[in-house]
Amino acid sequence: MEVGALEALDAFNAGYATFEASAAVQNYRSVCENQVRSMSILLESLGAKTNPTKNFVNALFVKAADWMGATHDQEDRATRMLVRYYGTAQTKGAMYDAIAAYADTMGDVEIVRLSKEHREQEFAAAEVLFPFIWESAAYVELDKKAPDFAI
Repeated sequence: MEVGALEALDAFNAGYATFEASAAVQNYRSVCENQVRSMSILLESLGAKTNPTKNFVNALFVKAADWMGATHDQEDRATRMLVRYYGTAQTKGAMYDAIAAYADTMGDVEIVRLSKEHREQEFAAAEVLFPFIWESAAYVELDKKAPDFAI
């Protein structure tokens, strides 16, 4: 999931969002990179290996989501991407909850600690990203004229 999240964050087009929203997305990307690095080191020390097939499939899902939104205008795509990143942060937070619970049953306190730390980072990122969804959607609506429904 982490590699797919990084791919999705790379697709963000900062030209169609406010500076603050772009900065929040870039900050979230840095958080994700650090999580990949720290979790990979820990899991590799336990003998786990990355799965290139799974990473490839995750990247395909990211591309498919981009293709589905290809007919939308740039401003709408920026809003859709912010929604995706918010959902990704929430999903990853829940994933880290599950990892922590499993590691706790196995008695691995280091993975529990790291998973809880990453969980907090994800939910904090979601809180930061959420207001930009509304801001982006409101910008899109204000930029367009309302249709005239006069009879």
